[in-house]
Amino acid sequence: MKSMKFQALFLAFAWITSEGSAALYCNYCYSNKSWEECESKSEQHYCKDNIPYVCYTSHIVEKKNGKEIHSYQKGCGGKDICTGEECVNHWCNVHCCNTDACNKAMFFNANYMTCITLTLLTAAHLL
Repeated sequence: MKSMKFQALFLAFAWITSEGSAALYCNYCYSNKSWEECESKSEQHYCKDNIPYVCYTSHIVEKKNGKEIHSYQKGCGGKDICTGEECVNHWCNVHCCNTDACNKAMFFNANYMTCITLTLLTAAHLL
């Protein structure tokens, strides 16, 4: 009986934590002036369920009529947005992530597991 309860809990956990089990939600904003303005207008929205989405943060600089045009944006997009193909004819910086609201910060922080691993390695080296 305990085995069946464990299996049911395991399956429920796997279903809840699996990619695509629930709609991803991301922060959305846009500004052609600054990150600060973009942040001041930021809202969270759910992505559509039909394709694998990521949250992204991008800063794009295009030249039009000899003038630099900046766009600062956050949103939800297909994984292809992370390839940098949009950056062919202009400068851009795109960061992607795949957990809820992971694009909240203007600049992405290192993954907490990376921080823990580096801390443990440093501690082990010092001992």
